[in-house]
Amino acid sequence: MVSKPDILAIFIGGLGFDQTQDIRLAATRVAGIQIATAGTDNGYKTDVHLYPMLYPSKSIAIIAHSFGCQTALAACIALAEENLWVDYLALIDPVSHDPLWASSMSMPPAGVTPLSTDIFNATNSFPVRRAMIIGGNPPIVVSGTHNSICHEGELISRIMGELNTLFTVDFTATA
Repeated sequence: MVSKPDILAIFIGGLGFDQTQDIRLAATRVAGIQIATAGTDNGYKTDVHLYPMLYPSKSIAIIAHSFGCQTALAACIALAEENLWVDYLALIDPVSHDPLWASSMSMPPAGVTPLSTDIFNATNSFPVRRAMIIGGNPPIVVSGTHNSICHEGELISRIMGELNTLFTVDFTATA
């Protein structure tokens, strides 16, 4: 019998080439993590809430960049409707799907909010386009540009640390 992996890590890129490849590479080196990617071009248009049905796991993490962040927030809500919960959510330099204006995106409502959330902002990004995350933690500022911060060791280390903590969570405990 094949057991479920401990963690399903879903990666969602933005418009164009997916910048999360270095984070994915780090995650592939950890036993117990199943990687699912929304594709390398326009991944933010993917129905990522279907991935946990295709790849059952004990815990779900979503790592999203740019336009993929809005998709990730919607996936948290859609998964909750299926009684599946996101345990870790990383939003990397979030950008609204509306390409003309910076806007705000809201964290999922109470009861649907992931156990742990990190929001990363680049120091040299386009603040006119950056979306504010309402109800989220204060952003962690990472040196770099919109596309380069996904490759920064500080960001990769933080995400990998959060993924590793999911191995210690007792998912069988009842409230």
